[in-house]
Amino acid sequence: MKIAIERTSLVRALSRVRNAVETRTTMPVLSHVYMETAGDKLTLTGTDIDLWIDEECEGMEGKIEKEGTAIVKAQKLFDIARAMPEDSEISLELKDDQLVMQARRARFLLSSMSKEAFPKREKLRKLQDFRIAAKSLEKMLARTIFATSDDESRYYLNGVYLHSHEKEGGGKVFRAVSTDGHRLARIEQEVEGTDNLPGVILPRKAAQELRKLLEESESEVTVTLYQQEEEESDSNLDNTRATVMEFMFDNTRITSRLIDGSFPDYERVIPKETNKSMLFSSKEFSDHVAAVHLMTSETTHGVKFNLERNSLHISAQHGTDGEGNYPLEVEYDGEGLEVGYNALYLLDMTRDAIA
Repeated sequence: MKIAIERTSLVRALSRVRNAVETRTTMPVLSHVYMETAGDKLTLTGTDIDLWIDEECEGMEGKIEKEGTAIVKAQKLFDIARAMPEDSEISLELKDDQLVMQARRARFLLSSMSKEAFPKREKLRKLQDFRIAAKSLEKMLARTIFATSDDESRYYLNGVYLHSHEKEGGGKVFRAVSTDGHRLARIEQEVEGTDNLPGVILPRKAAQELRKLLEESESEVTVTLYQQEEEESDSNLDNTRATVMEFMFDNTRITSRLIDGSFPDYERVIPKETNKSMLFSSKEFSDHVAAVHLMTSETTHGVKFNLERNSLHISAQHGTDGEGNYPLEVEYDGEGLEVGYNALYLLDMTRDAIA
């Protein structure tokens, strides 16, 4: 392999791909990035086995002198590329299992592993696909990721549940739901092609990385559901059950294994009717809660709500430091109510609503 690439293009691609690699692992190759050239394309790949991120570098036309592959440490390559002059062009050449990296007078050698050491992709069978605006998908993930669980004993809560839901009165919507057992987040949108989408659980890491990359995109995302081919021949398995989900947009492809489990019937815990509803500014509410949170216990983070007609008093009391009270004007015309919440949960809930 012998190529030339703009420093900015290489840094950008590595910054996206390296988030998939696994730094603490018994498989050293998982801390590496796989570089492959074909025609006028240079593709970088990072994986931790469950999550794969592929990024095609921009501006490679006429820059590839010799095709080939190299497998080098992702973080090391990223750090060196960032250290190069901002407007430089970097030369990358594989010589005797070493990647020679040069820019102007700087020269580095990075050990490269053999192509056979890198994990092989699973053989997949396509089930269905649909398209969604990048900003719409990013919004759905932003409004739900914070409520996912990190309790490995309840692994089926360690991700965002994506599925099709039938509305009252007909029609279907695309929903994203998450819960950690203490709080539940749900958002829905009408997305063409998701009417018959089976329920799948996208792991938290995949959802987080996807969301970060979608923040920079203005395009559409092609979402595809797959199943491992080897499962097709097993008569005891549901041949419509998706096991892998892929997202393609711009120069990026993200492929993730799905969590094999059943998401709980979340509809049962959502009240069907309520006679208490208030309207308020998300930013003002967040600012008030954040201020009062300064006077909460470091262990419980508890704040108290005292809701009256058109007024919400947010308060907290610390045993040794004192207390805080910050009233907020709201639209409310019901009976008085007093209730307590974890301030951190409230701040998580409103942070992305403001954005």
